[in-house]
Amino acid sequence: MVRLEPSAVVAAARAVVDERGLDGLTMRSVASRLGCSVGTLYNQVGDREALVGAVVQQVSDELVAAVTRHPATDSAERIGAYLELMVSQGDLALAVLTSRWPPTLEPTRMLYPGALADRPALRALAAQLAPGANGELEAQVAWACIYGLTMRCLVEAIPTDRRAELAAGVARLLDRPPVGIDAEFDLPQNKTHNEELVAGPSNIDAPRAPISRRTP
Repeated sequence: MVRLEPSAVVAAARAVVDERGLDGLTMRSVASRLGCSVGTLYNQVGDREALVGAVVQQVSDELVAAVTRHPATDSAERIGAYLELMVSQGDLALAVLTSRWPPTLEPTRMLYPGALADRPALRALAAQLAPGANGELEAQVAWACIYGLTMRCLVEAIPTDRRAELAAGVARLLDRPPVGIDAEFDLPQNKTHNEELVAGPSNIDAPRAPISRRTP
């Protein structure tokens, strides 16, 4: 029986995904690319779930390594580089972001208490933020924001120039110094509106302008 090298199996599987998407990844398509029988592939790799898991794990490792070693010091540049890296992976990036497979989920978990000490990528993000009362929590919220942006860029096919604008927009939000509720309430531009809200039960029944909605 032909002995299949794990690296060759994963490379063949990734080539199939590049051509057909993740839904097109089958044991038969990978076996055909490797020049072996489907039975041989099953015997040495397991089922399709194990094959997908191996591919997702490799991509996950590459993405985490790329994020942590990226030399950018500017928030917009770092976020933009991460977006471009994820978009370049297409279906595989989506698979990583949505995977619940333990070997893949474990290195990409970011929202648990103590993650800042464990995750170099989260520490790199925290270093870009203005100092706040809870650096870990603020970095985790920022990570969740970037995660959401990445997901939408992947599924909506956002153009490159628009991705750069969105990355810069997120960076501006992250770079703003944290303020407490009282400080934000007292900002001059909010003062009149806030006073109306405090004094305003009499305004509750006042007619309001209709909200414009986008039509599909």
